Amino acid sequence: MNDKKTNHYSTVQTSDLESASGHGQVAKGKVDQMARKCRVHIHSKRSKLADTDGISAKGILDGLRKAGIFPDDSTQFIKEITHSQELSKVEETIITISWEE
Repeated sequence: MNDKKTNHYSTVQTSDLESASGHGQVAKGKVDQMARKCRVHIHSKRSKLADTDGISAKGILDGLRKAGIFPDDSTQFIKEITHSQELSKVEETIITISWEE
């Protein structure tokens, strides 16, 4: 975690998304964050911009839940989800998670 209280996490394979119910073990050191809500910002760098109604965070949120970042993707744990995008020769997605104090 850096001094802005923002975390960057590695990707989760899509085959791991929406598997059996239950939240599994929470990643070590994440327990204190579970009591606080977070904001998730998803920034996409793309060679072609997507329609604003075609952007979905479902797979990303499922992957973060599977990774143990939060136990559930409900409003109990996530206060806000925002999206942005920009044109880029290199395609990548940057996920920023900010925890409430």
